[in-house]
This record gives sequence, structure tokens and C-alpha cells, in this order.
Amino acid sequence: MTAAAYGSMGAMTVVTGLLSDRAAASRRLPTAAARKLFHSAGVYVPAAGLVWLAFVGCDATLVVVALCIVLGSNAFVYAGMYVSAWRKLTR
Repeated sequence: MTAAAYGSMGAMTVVTGLLSDRAAASRRLPTAAARKLFHSAGVYVPAAGLVWLAFVGCDATLVVVALCIVLGSNAFVYAGMYVSAWRKLTR
């Protein structure tokens, strides 16, 4: 059951990477703003998920769903870190 949480993180890493690449390539969002946006989403959404996890109780299904959301949304941090590296490589 815990493998599902890490599977969601792997899938979301690909999705958030594509989103950050698209945001940086469109040049509508400056690189610093994209980094801050993705990093903030990667910090605050898992924090909210952990608070939700505290109130779930002993329901195993809800615990796994909460952990999938927490670890999956944590992938936004990776996109926030690497969007500036991608921009430096493409200049």
C-alpha cells in the first residue's frame, strides 16, 4: 500500500516537470515567479494534506489516499528547483 504513495510522487514529478517547462517557455511567468509558485505549492499542499491526515483516523483507505496526495504534491518542489536550471541551459 505504501508503494502507491511513491508511485503518485513519481507520476506527479513528470507532470509538474512538464508544467514548469511550459511555464518557463511561455515567458508569461518570470523564472523567479515560477520557482516560487511551484515551490510554494510543493510545501503548502503537503502541509495541508498532513493536517488532513491527522484527522483521518484509522481508515486505511483514507490514510493511503492522504499519503498519495501528500507525496504526489511534494513533487512540485522538484519542479520549483529545476525550472531555473532548465532556463539556464536553454539560453
